Amino acid sequence: MAPQDVLVCDPNARARIPGTDVVSYKDCVGRNGDIEIEVHRLKAGDQVFHLDFLRPMKMAPNGHFILGRVTDEAGERAFWNFSQEGLPKKEFRARVCVDPLTGEHFIAVVNCRNYRHQVLERVILIRDLPATKMVTIAGDEVVRIGGALGFQELIEIKKQLVKELGISGYSLNPLEKKFVEGQGKIEAAQRAARRAEEVAAEEAEKAKRMAEKQARFEARAAKRQEIRERGSVTVFTREGRRLYGYPATGEEWPVLNDRTFVVLVKEYPAEPLEVISCFIVEKKVGGRLGKKNEVFDLTLKSPVRQAEQPQFSFIGGFMIEKDGQPIPVLETDKANFEAMVKNGMNNDTLVAIADVPSEKDGRRQIYRFAEGGVQTLGMFVPLC
Repeated sequence: MAPQDVLVCDPNARARIPGTDVVSYKDCVGRNGDIEIEVHRLKAGDQVFHLDFLRPMKMAPNGHFILGRVTDEAGERAFWNFSQEGLPKKEFRARVCVDPLTGEHFIAVVNCRNYRHQVLERVILIRDLPATKMVTIAGDEVVRIGGALGFQELIEIKKQLVKELGISGYSLNPLEKKFVEGQGKIEAAQRAARRAEEVAAEEAEKAKRMAEKQARFEARAAKRQEIRERGSVTVFTREGRRLYGYPATGEEWPVLNDRTFVVLVKEYPAEPLEVISCFIVEKKVGGRLGKKNEVFDLTLKSPVRQAEQPQFSFIGGFMIEKDGQPIPVLETDKANFEAMVKNGMNNDTLVAIADVPSEKDGRRQIYRFAEGGVQTLGMFVPLC
């Protein structure tokens, strides 16, 4: 079918319907006054139809023609009229509309009971009329079934014609309502399926982020363990004060836990180590990192000469914090501890006895071998 822009109106036609030719015209006297009847010929597909258009004479020349019936070319078989549709003529009007894209001709049946709020009741493709039939459903409602167009297409055409005709809206027959309800269920199922896919994608993305986070956590833990296994190193201030911490570079130290003592070096490993500073790791509000009690200008060798001390064996050690400074503590057994006391060790070494169990809260008794003899420094919790 040719589109509407190449369909022309018969120049002799009063009812301006593109794609049709005037067959006859006559004036008749009706019950409610004189009327015009103009019969048009329409070829739709392989079928030829005659369309009877009516208009009260009092509405000429500008009033709309309305469709009265559709027959075959001989006028012997009626394909459409208000009686077949089961609709009263007084309350309904039928017009012929043309699809601007396909050039197809449709019958649009409008409910005019409320003139201010007219409703499009039915849409019928004229080409489909021979293949359709009227059936009664829902007790007393007559509907037309069959034809090439499905429910979805007819509903979309209704929506389009409502705009073209400038009326209030359209209605659905029981079959169309069931179709819409079924479509609603299908669309709901499709929405649920899409939502399930979205949720699955969100869960996959969440799992990916969690895996990446776990990988970062494990990498930091591994790096932290690697730094701890290096053991602590001793550095000295210019005044000879000892400081201790784990050697770590500027990129490495942020992985360490809060209150860990660090000796910041330029590179690791290196021989000798190039010391930059010594500080305590401080986790601030919001997870920001800081350096507490940072000390610069440090050396690996004490600038203060110390007296020779006997050599004693130690089995380990840990760090404590005293007066905000990192201080290492060496662990030894009780026998070695007593030998240190007996030999008058006085190099300010802090010692804990490994044989003595810690308190329930983890505190250990710490001793200091000072110049005046061994001193009990107090109970401290090992930091690492």
